[in-house]
Amino acid sequence: MDQSAISRSSFGEPNGQLAYCYCYDDNDPDTIVVFQLGADQASGQDFVKQPWFADYERETAALLAGPSEFRSATPQWVKGAAA
Repeated sequence: MDQSAISRSSFGEPNGQLAYCYCYDDNDPDTIVVFQLGADQASGQDFVKQPWFADYERETAALLAGPSEFRSATPQWVKGAAA
């Protein structure tokens, strides 16, 4: 099962998301890094409350070494369209 395909098929309206990135770690082939840039902190909290998110977590659990890890970060500088 391709986790990126599940991820892509799960998304509806962005609900405050400015960008969503699904990345393979260049230094560890067993690591996937997923992050989003939201309009505000609430958009990230709303993201995981979407009705499909629990299904996504359940369907991808067997592909992961552990549960999803969530972190918040405050951009200090942004270049490009997201700015």
